[in-house]
Amino acid sequence: MFSTFRSLLFCLSLFCFPFSVLHAESLHIVTSLDPLEAKEYLKAFQEETKIDVTTIRLSAGEVLARLKAEKGNPTQSIWFGGPSLDYIAAKKEKLLQAYSSAVTQKMPQSFRDAEGFWTGIYFGSMAFVSYKPFLASKNIPAPTSWQDLLKPEFKNEIAVSFPYTSGTGFTLWAGLVQLMGEEKALEYWKGLDQNIRRYTQSGSGPVMEVAMGEAGFGIAFSQDAFRKATSKGLPVVVSYPQEGTPYEIGAVAILAGAKEMESAKKFVDWIASPSAQNLMHQWGRYPILPGAKMPQGLGGPKEVKLITIDPKMGLHREELLQRWRQVMGR
Repeated sequence: MFSTFRSLLFCLSLFCFPFSVLHAESLHIVTSLDPLEAKEYLKAFQEETKIDVTTIRLSAGEVLARLKAEKGNPTQSIWFGGPSLDYIAAKKEKLLQAYSSAVTQKMPQSFRDAEGFWTGIYFGSMAFVSYKPFLASKNIPAPTSWQDLLKPEFKNEIAVSFPYTSGTGFTLWAGLVQLMGEEKALEYWKGLDQNIRRYTQSGSGPVMEVAMGEAGFGIAFSQDAFRKATSKGLPVVVSYPQEGTPYEIGAVAILAGAKEMESAKKFVDWIASPSAQNLMHQWGRYPILPGAKMPQGLGGPKEVKLITIDPKMGLHREELLQRWRQVMGR
């Protein structure tokens, strides 16, 4: 009798334990943020919600390529971080799932998709990043104009990310097209290419090229320069082009075909909430939520002249990239 009862308890335990595991919430996220930064947000999210998070890191262009390959059956449920221009391209390809809530609607309308396919969560401006010993060796000041980068002093010294792998690189290309027009922007980039030492896959890659003295100069978002270099006391100086600099509205979105819809909705609401938005200033990001804590002196919307990129460029991402690659041969 006792052995029968014990066997029954054992069988019940085998049944009940997997049942609880199956009902634990989980969420798979692909992020275009720096892994160390993303880790801090996701840690806070898990602590607040008890949702188990698994994440991978890909540059925005790489995310788009992956989502196209997995269309309708993505291995992740959330795309977190990266310029909204790339999210606009993803929406055009029907790779995103619309979601809007009372939380996301607290973000200003100009910083989110009107149909809810993506929500803006931070602002970041593009910056020039120079290696101080390089400037000293050439006896030149930090550049303050796009034309400065074409000077002989920068020959074989510039690091920049590929426009087709990096959201930063595409934002730079789209910004120059907005500023100069496509033909003049191509002529400008052909001149710039003569001075480029290395193209990187990631948008933050040029910062470390400069900070380590591998390149004298780089172009990157100011928050990446802050996070990877200036906040660590590395010998770089940040400056901005007087003609205007491109900026990004970093975004978040649920992926079309997401298998963890409820957890995904919770994440979008959380990253747009005050508790998450108030974390961003520590990483040099300007949160979108009104009233959230802001960083200072890092190229905020009131601190530098900006190039406002027409969102339609996100719809024509492939055409713009194809033209760039044809002309540049890269």
